[in-house]
Amino acid sequence: MKKYLLTAIVLTLTATCIFGESYINWASDDRASKAPGEVYFAHSIYPKGSRVRININGAEREFTVVDRTKDKRAEATVSAQVAKEFGFYYSGRDTVTTTLLASPLPTILNDAAPSSVWFDIKGIAPRKGQGLVQLYSVLIARGYKAVIDKDTKTITVKYIPEYRKDNELASLSLMSDVSSPPEALQIEL
Repeated sequence: MKKYLLTAIVLTLTATCIFGESYINWASDDRASKAPGEVYFAHSIYPKGSRVRININGAEREFTVVDRTKDKRAEATVSAQVAKEFGFYYSGRDTVTTTLLASPLPTILNDAAPSSVWFDIKGIAPRKGQGLVQLYSVLIARGYKAVIDKDTKTITVKYIPEYRKDNELASLSLMSDVSSPPEALQIEL
């Protein structure tokens, strides 16, 4: 009986981590204290200088991205002070919804460069003998932002810039089931 209970708990925790929502945590190291008085906000996808609005349990606030998250599973990381304001300091993390408000564009001689085109690569299915969780773990370990589609039992890799699209499609095709090759769909930020 204990064995089944323990197995059920482990499976529930694993499913929560895999199928759970995006979360925010707070930085416990010196990254957040390098510039005292400034608010530290790191994001896993958006470039430095981007303006982002976050929503945690109905409370909203805007931030400027200053760094990348250290935890690859976390969507965003804030300083301890901000974690206290939002009420997740003691729990360590909370679910979050982020909205990109503005992204910095590179300029050459004060002329705005064209904005980047981004793609999501959908339909990544595990190979025979490989599980969906195993493939998801490999993608996360390689630094991809991946989401599992429960309906089709496939994985979507998010936010691939146009200049990397062809290489990433080729790489992900090698890791995927050949009967259903992944496809790249252009997205708007």
